[in-house]
Amino acid sequence: MSKAIKSQVMKQLESLFEELEQRILKYEGQRMKHLESLLEELEQRIPEFARMLKAPPRGVAGAQLLRFAGGIASDDLALMQDAIEKGCEQVRLDEW
Repeated sequence: MSKAIKSQVMKQLESLFEELEQRILKYEGQRMKHLESLLEELEQRIPEFARMLKAPPRGVAGAQLLRFAGGIASDDLALMQDAIEKGCEQVRLDEW
């Protein structure tokens, strides 16, 4: 390969590397802006989350639910448990 061709190839490679570097810097800048906006959003949600943690629990005391104990037949409970075990916590990659 002649010196002139090598020189042209080197100039093209340098140009490609400079373009790649510019694209990387642009991408990093965009990524940083996105992360900063996410951080701002999370910072705005912190006071709401803190208030929620301080709030008294809502709902019904467990003692009030005891009247429902035994209300579902054990066969039905077994069917429900089987359906949950077969149908839950399964990842179907084709649905994403």
